[in-house]
Amino acid sequence: MNDSMLMNQTIKEVFAGGRVRVKYQDRVREIAGSVGKQREPSVSYHGSMVSSSYSGGCKFLDGGFTETRGFFCDSSCGMFIYGELATAFILYKLGFDARVMMKDPKLPSLLELEEQLGD
Repeated sequence: MNDSMLMNQTIKEVFAGGRVRVKYQDRVREIAGSVGKQREPSVSYHGSMVSSSYSGGCKFLDGGFTETRGFFCDSSCGMFIYGELATAFILYKLGFDARVMMKDPKLPSLLELEEQLGD
C-alpha cells in the first residue's frame, strides 16, 4: 500500500462525507472547548409539533465546528468542521499531521495556530 493510499484512509477515518466521524466528535468538542479567548460558542433550538433539533458549535480561527441533532435528521445533521485553519488545528490536536492530510505544506504549525488563539 503506498503513502497516498494510507493518507486517504486516514482522512476517511476522521471525516465521512464532510462529517466528523462519531468516534472523534467528543474529542472535537473537548478541543474546541479548550480554545482560548477567541472561541465563540453558539447554541440554538428549533422545533414544531412534529420535530425538533438542536444546533450548536464553536467559532475559532477562520472557521470552527457546527453540530446539529434532531428527531428527524436529514443530511444537515451531524458534526462538521469548516475553515482551513480550524480544520488544521483540530487535526493537529487529534494527533494527525494536518499538512500531510490536507495536502498543504504551507499550513501553519500547531504552535503557530495556538499562538493565534492566544493559548
